[in-house]
Amino acid sequence: MDSTRPTATTRPLQIRVSKILLPLVALLALVAVPAVVLAATTPTTTTKTTATTPTTATTPTTPTTTTTTTTPAPTLTLHWNRAIRLEPAKLGGLDAVSCPTTQLCVAVDQVGNVVTTTNPAGGANAWSRTTAVDRGVPLTGVSCPTTTFCAAVDSGGAVLISTAPTHGANAWSKPVKIDATVAPGAGDVGLTGISCPTPTLCVAVDGGAKGSVLVSTDPAGGAHTWIGSPIATGPLLSISCPTSTFCVAGGDQHYVSTNPAGGAKAWKGTGTQLGGGVFSAIDCPTVAMCVGVGYGNSSTGLATATVTPKGPARRWKTIDVEAIPPVPGEGLLDAVSCLTTTACVALDGQDNAYTTATPVGGAWSGATPIRPQSASTTSALSCVTTLCVAVDSAGVETTGILKGLS
Repeated sequence: MDSTRPTATTRPLQIRVSKILLPLVALLALVAVPAVVLAATTPTTTTKTTATTPTTATTPTTPTTTTTTTTPAPTLTLHWNRAIRLEPAKLGGLDAVSCPTTQLCVAVDQVGNVVTTTNPAGGANAWSRTTAVDRGVPLTGVSCPTTTFCAAVDSGGAVLISTAPTHGANAWSKPVKIDATVAPGAGDVGLTGISCPTPTLCVAVDGGAKGSVLVSTDPAGGAHTWIGSPIATGPLLSISCPTSTFCVAGGDQHYVSTNPAGGAKAWKGTGTQLGGGVFSAIDCPTVAMCVGVGYGNSSTGLATATVTPKGPARRWKTIDVEAIPPVPGEGLLDAVSCLTTTACVALDGQDNAYTTATPVGGAWSGATPIRPQSASTTSALSCVTTLCVAVDSAGVETTGILKGLS
């Protein structure tokens, strides 16, 4: 979801419901592991052959000797700090988080609160108290392209803007309704995510039956500056725009645009990569690499990635990240963010982390519980340079630190 390259649960019809489409298995707690080590490349093998000494019938043959040398694969080490509670679970939990730098993270929750920090690895005391900016309405996504601009969206179809996100409630605008799409007999479909590559372009997505993108080149300019376009054949659950000229939205398939503000015709579907599944989150660290995660009828945890996001479905490589059949203690894969093009992290709803140094077609690590005995059902994640910040539906935050490449 967002992530720093900004990407995103509703009560009655909250967005969180759309993330949990499959029956959940019985879940058991796992034991926490302090660090994750992930392979960055496939090991290579070099073979040296010593020539055979010529022989006669009476001279024994010198055996051919083969020496195999294995080049160790580079590894990345990610250490997860102790989980901390940012708010009581009774508030409904944290829905999204965005970290534009290692000196700012902004998270939003199910009752319209914002919580911020300028020192994400500093523990519980480094986070602000919850600040009500959209009282009682679930905030479902947040995107901060810089430390002086953030945009959040809610389940009622509104957007809120701040140019000083750490300065309290008065530093946030009033909610401005930009999406009036309704579900038959069920009220607003709600916005499910937002991505702002710059303060002068924001792209939000909604959960309508024909998912729409809502785009503005002046996000703080009022409702009239936002243009909605239905582009999908189902609800859209995530959006990632690494630049102002490239965005990828995720739902039943990926939808790509090189001109996000160009209306419905400027977006095209790439086809279905997950075999009937859904993309719960997507992150594109660059225009030349995107990673999506989700789930389908055959697996609760699928990852798909490509180095040609504008291409058709066959250009996306999809693998199972979670075990088949699912094991107790693992939830639906619902968040992904990349520190670089060779270091990506995914989360499931039970606070398990999965990592890879080869996102496109490479292997992912097994589940690493970052919060033992998690009571969460959904997660969100934002990674930048050497830092990952995970939040969950139980109101808990966990920070991961990239320790280096060896």
